[in-house]
Amino acid sequence: MEFNSYFGLVGKILTGHEALLVKNVVGTDYFLQAEAARQADLKDALGFPIYLKGKSYGVMEFFDPSIDGIDALWLDFFNDIATQIGLFIEKKIAEKALILSEEKFRSSFEHATIGISLVSLQGQFFQVNSSLCEMLNFSKEELLQKNLKDLTFKEDLVKEMTYLQQLLAGEKTHFQLEKRFITKDHELLWTYSSASLVRNADNIPLYFVYEAQDISVRKHADEKLIHLAYYDILTGLPNKKLLEETLNQTLLTSIVEKGKTVVFFINIHRLKSIHETFGTEICDLVVKQIALRLTDRIQIKDIVGRGASGEFIVVLSSIKSSEVAILYAQKLLSVIKDPIIIEDRKLFITASIGISVFPDDGNQTSTLFKNAHMAMNSAMKGGVDNFQFYTGEMFKQLQEKNLIENHLHRAIANNELSLHYQPIVSMESGKTVEVEALLRWNSKELGLIPPSKFIPIAEESDLIFKIGTWILREVCKTAKMLEKENLLNFLFSINISPIQLKEENFIPLLNSILQEHGLDYKCLQFEIVESQLLENIKESKDTISALKALHIQFAIDDFGVGYSSFSYLRHFKFDRFKIDISFIRNIDKDPKNISIVAGIIGMCEALGIPTIAEGVETKEEYELLKKIGCREVQGYFISYPLAYDQLKAFILKQKEEVALRG
Repeated sequence: MEFNSYFGLVGKILTGHEALLVKNVVGTDYFLQAEAARQADLKDALGFPIYLKGKSYGVMEFFDPSIDGIDALWLDFFNDIATQIGLFIEKKIAEKALILSEEKFRSSFEHATIGISLVSLQGQFFQVNSSLCEMLNFSKEELLQKNLKDLTFKEDLVKEMTYLQQLLAGEKTHFQLEKRFITKDHELLWTYSSASLVRNADNIPLYFVYEAQDISVRKHADEKLIHLAYYDILTGLPNKKLLEETLNQTLLTSIVEKGKTVVFFINIHRLKSIHETFGTEICDLVVKQIALRLTDRIQIKDIVGRGASGEFIVVLSSIKSSEVAILYAQKLLSVIKDPIIIEDRKLFITASIGISVFPDDGNQTSTLFKNAHMAMNSAMKGGVDNFQFYTGEMFKQLQEKNLIENHLHRAIANNELSLHYQPIVSMESGKTVEVEALLRWNSKELGLIPPSKFIPIAEESDLIFKIGTWILREVCKTAKMLEKENLLNFLFSINISPIQLKEENFIPLLNSILQEHGLDYKCLQFEIVESQLLENIKESKDTISALKALHIQFAIDDFGVGYSSFSYLRHFKFDRFKIDISFIRNIDKDPKNISIVAGIIGMCEALGIPTIAEGVETKEEYELLKKIGCREVQGYFISYPLAYDQLKAFILKQKEEVALRG
């Protein structure tokens, strides 16, 4: 407070900060109570400031009819009194401030939205707010009987106790951590907790101030994200990523125990067919059933997880010999093979298994997985209910495949691809009725590569579209040249992959190429391998139907190999069946093959569909096939595959021979 000279005696003293003796206050113009003093016969006044630590608290005033003066002793005495009064006032102000502060703290403490508590140095709660009680589902009375250690999840306890000790040692002023409390219902509650230590004026520790914020919603969301990242949604099994991380630990255990760890890559057959036939829901139930069967069979220390859509992975740890892996693989195949009954449907499932062994086939997780997957692919080629161990030869095959694929990317640009044409003749007229276009690749670096090696590689990549387009253009160019020579009186037969037929742009592309060369759809026939058609029948059906509506003919290639059901014939009206070469070779020496081929021909004749015998190499085979009713033949007995000039000469010669006969 500031005082001026017009604020009476008190103002004078406080402004000057020293004692003041006033003679005859009655006559002093700044003494506001002069009349009252005169009536009381008080003439003189003595005042002392109550002034402490640079702060004014008030004035002591003494009035008397006559004050002659004051010596130094009395001045010290009154100054001491003023100081004591100042200390008393200061204490009372501090006490009031403390009371207000405590009331404010209690209000903030009690009404805080986070849990707050005061905890003794031994961990005992001695003051808790309502929020903490609600979080932990205890009453205040119950929680005050608890110790912090009792309510902390054991996996978080060591870290928290370490931090509290660091507070006591002065190594930290506070700490924060994410920890789990144990609630009254014995559930775990995730919190973001922090603590600080309160000390007295002598720096002696008194108690901890402990705060806890409920973060269970966020942690559960984090856990859900982690689960999505590491577990398969459909089966709940560990996914490949988690399996890789877990396998790293398993390998360390195998090293210590001097044992072997085995990785089984399992491919489930027919899932695609089940999905197409019965729908997604039934297919998902099948996958879940298989997952349960595999989980039931493994031991505690072993692992089962899910890879790609039709794959499962099993890790068998710390075995002593590879013979155990053989028995285990047989057991897995047996478990999968048992019929699965869903909604009164009995479904039969088969599988192929690839196996890699640590440390024989690699000492890293990625290597073991890669090698087991290679072995699985090899097992799939060997048929159903089959398992295959990884071998070094598989790696060589993979290297060769990668080498071929790399060079195949440059084959068209380097003019390394060419077409040869093999005639197919009618047994009745002897005329050429079709010519099959056969792709050849003569690599500048690798030499001549057979189609059986590079066509599957092209089909596994986008190269099949690029190569397929090139073939269509070359065939149309050849057909147009023969048409100009008046020699085009047969079909050009092109091997087509169902993968190409699934391409949305296939028919517009084909139409564009035909228009470019001025040709009609009727000059073409597409050949599809039977096994590929059955694997892609649903996706191919609409395109095949649309192409047949344009009068393009279709032939089934390699007919009769490995399939006992011809129900797919109901979906399409095929124009020819090409009997697989395995039935034709040496047919004149094998009565069983004669019966099989005769049966196929009879069935096709009943359907009104001509048959073509592939791979006819001898006159004996030719005569026998003619005898049992085969309509058309193809093979070295008729002609080897021919380059364009050779094909033209073949057609001209055949035309002359037909003219001579008749």
